[in-house]
Amino acid sequence: MKSHTPSVHYLSAAIILLISLSTFSCYPGKVETESVHSSAQGEFGRIFEHGTVRTLIEQTDFAEGPAQTSRGRIFYCEKNVRTIRQITLDGKTVDKIGTPGGCNGLAIDSDGNFLICANESKQIVRMSPDGTFTVLADSYEGKPLVFPNDIWLHPRGGFYFTDTNFSGVGGDGDDVYHMAPDMKTLTLVDHDMPNPNGVTGSPDGTTLYVSNFHMGAKGETYAFDIEPDGTLENKRLFAWAGEDGAAVDSGGNIYLTGKTLTVWSPGGIKLDEIAFPERELLTNCAFVGPDKQTLLVTGWNGVYSVRTAITGH
Repeated sequence: MKSHTPSVHYLSAAIILLISLSTFSCYPGKVETESVHSSAQGEFGRIFEHGTVRTLIEQTDFAEGPAQTSRGRIFYCEKNVRTIRQITLDGKTVDKIGTPGGCNGLAIDSDGNFLICANESKQIVRMSPDGTFTVLADSYEGKPLVFPNDIWLHPRGGFYFTDTNFSGVGGDGDDVYHMAPDMKTLTLVDHDMPNPNGVTGSPDGTTLYVSNFHMGAKGETYAFDIEPDGTLENKRLFAWAGEDGAAVDSGGNIYLTGKTLTVWSPGGIKLDEIAFPERELLTNCAFVGPDKQTLLVTGWNGVYSVRTAITGH
């Protein structure tokens, strides 16, 4: 695999960021959609056994990238209006942040930095707590990124992200990249998926999961072994499910979004499935709340929450 070191510069964007310092702990009460427990055997149904879906926001401009800070503040991207919104678990939006380059995927590190997949400016951007934007990646070997899509922070530093060419024009994109902990060295680690989309990893950082999107058809998810240098080996089909973002709980189970939300064991056994409002297509999910047993789920049309039996990672 080849690596290079991109130039890092500052964007001339300024924002006013007013964030409440309180931690929110309101939980879903109104039942919107019952959990789906059909056509399976064994331990199927144990994840959402006591869970129901609650609609927090009924109308959004394409919600994406849910994430929580170490102090418990919860955010998601509203892709079509270039905005990151802060939300409480009772469905109130209490602040918003403008993202001039767009926001499709979002991760927040332990220092409170927002790492943003700026899909419109075709960059991976870090926004510090004081509002300073820094470009971490915008090209590879002289070719610009196409559509930075989703991002996962590795527990030992650095991150992985997908770059998707939805148009299929030009031959570039449809890549998975690794950014080293130095936040300078970028490596292309996979170029063999037609539409890599959601990305997440195991709690111990040894396995990477990447979902593959197919317009109008069911997607699939692949697993890779993560080598000590961040490269990937042993690519294999993990599940015939997963079209967009994903999350992992403390037990290593993987939550895959699509027309429904499905849960899979690390061994690829389907454990549960839960339905969402009709005609919704889910885009991503993340564990939030003080106990990390609430899954915040974003979709094309809304934002939802569901309680789980297992704590998130």
